[in-house]
Amino acid sequence: MMRRYFGSLLLASVAVWCAFAAGTSAQVISSLAGEDGITVSGTGSVAARPNLVEVDLQVVGKAELTSDALVKYRDAKKRVLDVLAKLDIENLGVSERAVSITVGNSTEQQQRILNGMVQTGGKPEVSVSSTVRLSLKNVREREPEELIKTIGRLLDVAQDAGVNVGPTAAEVMMAYRYGRQPENAAPVRFVLDDLAELREKAYEAAAADAQARATRLAKLHHTTLGPAVSIQELAVGGDSPTTTMVNAYAYAQGAQPAAIDTEGPRIISSSLAEVPVQVRLMVRFGTAPPAPATAQN
Repeated sequence: MMRRYFGSLLLASVAVWCAFAAGTSAQVISSLAGEDGITVSGTGSVAARPNLVEVDLQVVGKAELTSDALVKYRDAKKRVLDVLAKLDIENLGVSERAVSITVGNSTEQQQRILNGMVQTGGKPEVSVSSTVRLSLKNVREREPEELIKTIGRLLDVAQDAGVNVGPTAAEVMMAYRYGRQPENAAPVRFVLDDLAELREKAYEAAAADAQARATRLAKLHHTTLGPAVSIQELAVGGDSPTTTMVNAYAYAQGAQPAAIDTEGPRIISSSLAEVPVQVRLMVRFGTAPPAPATAQN
């Protein structure tokens, strides 16, 4: 008796589930059938050589007293700016960014801490630092060998002036510790930042590609392609700008940056080669069935 009861209950449950599944499937099929149209992706790409070269120099002054650290920092900055001015390089811009003052252990002591070694006593250092960015503009039409020579001159005089090129030792050490890439790790960056005209051409190519794909599908399925009814950007070259951490020395000690210095829209490359600017679109076109055949047509 009990077996018959549970058997009947099981059959009833299966019947309810089947009815629910059938109803759900019918709703899905009905929903899909009601959405007429063709959805395609279109890609357009335009390439150009970088028009800008950037080099970041780390100017730092360290001492036990703040006044002494500031004096060392001013001397280091003046020294590097003076030697850069003597080069008299055309289209060279110099800007100071991310000035900070921190108090903490030296880089050597931080390394000992990270390695779990016994710490030595001593007064914490005061560090005044900033990033001096060199921007060499309008380089697209310059000969590669000539441009490399100019960049080499900048690197040589900067290092002779006693400043670090690229990320600081503290940034490299912390990035290595946590398996990350230091911010602006490349000492020399080739930048494409005049993107307006290039992106416009890439948009046009992406729209044409989407139109061609949709036309092909409509022809294969014997339908008439209508106008675009929905357009969505999937990716646009230069819309993910690079970021530079403010107060990188404090960040190396574990502190979170108070702000982000954002650049963009731009595309960065580590080599002096043509950089592709790509646009990807998702486009939905309406469709209509072909006109019925008649005796006249």
